[in-house]
This record gives sequence, structure tokens and C-alpha cells, in this order.
Amino acid sequence: MYDPCYGYYIGRNKDGIDEWKFYFPKRPKHGKLPRFISNSSNIQGICLLKKSNFGIITKSYKDVVALSRFSLEGENLRGKVVATSAESVFISKKQVEYLHSFWETIIINYDYDKAGLKNMAILRRRYGFTPAYIKDGDWRINTKSKIKDFTDFLIRNTDNECQNLITNTYYKIFN
Repeated sequence: MYDPCYGYYIGRNKDGIDEWKFYFPKRPKHGKLPRFISNSSNIQGICLLKKSNFGIITKSYKDVVALSRFSLEGENLRGKVVATSAESVFISKKQVEYLHSFWETIIINYDYDKAGLKNMAILRRRYGFTPAYIKDGDWRINTKSKIKDFTDFLIRNTDNECQNLITNTYYKIFN
């Protein structure tokens, strides 16, 4: 059986333990073997946080890695993006307070699908997060492609187009 695996190094936690997440994309969603294996908490990348006026919570560590390649106002996004272990995993009030000790505004970026929209709405009501989703290739704008997250957008577009998407979205939210 062809069973490729992607390994994501999440960082060293406060106890000195290296955190990893492994993803097996060819495994069936409801099969006998897990598609994801991790020794990380439900906030992936939390040990990499940097002070900023904003931060982004995504639904997957692959989006953290993808977004961290880019920058805003001359600063790399690394340390300004984290992920829950799944869209269905809700962070606690204590975790939100911790994130707010680094970030003034928290942007939630889940998939543009039923689960993603529902859970972004819950987090907006519960914690006042700002939702920003990609709908068919642009945040909050409808075109005709099948793009529902940042990694999908990155695969189909140039780095310059990705940087423009990030920059334009930032200014839509903060202006």
C-alpha cells in the first residue's frame, strides 16, 4: 500500500518537548489507520507565538506553514498563525486569554464549508474573533474555482498573488 506521510514540526513546548504532527493523505477518512498523529496540544504552533496587533487561527497546520511563508508590513507571519487540531476542536477561554496576551485581534480562518462556517460563527459569538474565509479563491469574494482554504489558493496561484490576497484581506479587516 502506498502510504505517504507529511511531518510538520510544530516547535518545542514549554516543557522542552518537541511537538510534531504527521499527516497521511492517502488513508481513508474513516479507515482503520489514523490520518493524523500528533503529540501536540490542540493549538499547534502556540510555542512559536510573537507579539502582534493580530494573529490568525487556522484549521490545519499546513495552512500555518503556508501562511508563514508570507509577510505583512515588512514582518513575516511566522509566530502570528496557529492551528487547532481540527475545525471541530474549540479552544478554551484560558487559551484565548493566552493568545490575547500576544495578539490584540484574533482572526479565525477555517474552510468555506458547512463545518468551517458554523464553527467560525460560534467562535465569533463566543470570543469576538474576526472571521476571514476563502470562498472560491478570494477571501469573502465569490469566483468560480474550488478553492476553500489558503493552501488550495497557494497551490493554484503565484507567491505574488498570495501576498496580494493576504495584504488586501488585512486592509479590509483593519481599515
